[in-house]
Amino acid sequence: MESKIAGKLKPLNYDPDYFESEPFPIPYFSNQQLKIGFVEAMYAEYLIKADRVLENFLKLDTSERFKNSKMVYDYYDQTLLYGYTEDLRINTIEDIWQFVYPSEIIIVSNEEGNYFLYVSCECEWEIEHGLQLVFKEGLSLIRVSGQDGAYDD
Repeated sequence: MESKIAGKLKPLNYDPDYFESEPFPIPYFSNQQLKIGFVEAMYAEYLIKADRVLENFLKLDTSERFKNSKMVYDYYDQTLLYGYTEDLRINTIEDIWQFVYPSEIIIVSNEEGNYFLYVSCECEWEIEHGLQLVFKEGLSLIRVSGQDGAYDD
């Protein structure tokens, strides 16, 4: 199995329908290398569309990440208001990224045929649920939340 963008994909031992790439440089995260998961890579149509979503996402760089800072900061601020975390003493909203640690990318689709690129992250303000960043079609960040498995509202 091969992605035209991420290269050779390997199936996971515990889920033969799920394939992942080797670590791949992600411009949005200053070229940090992350594995990319493809949930239905055995289907040609999915793989073609997932590659398009990944190609879109790879056009986003750190400047786009900083534009998205407010959405991530707002999620942190919400957890702070509800007493879920300690104040991290963030000076600017862009500083929020100092407390976010992306771990993997997964490309999924819903029943309506929409594709989402999901970035699973750890973060210092929500240890239990982590952080998910969801990009519709890989183009724009549409959801920031704990890792709850939802891709759109």
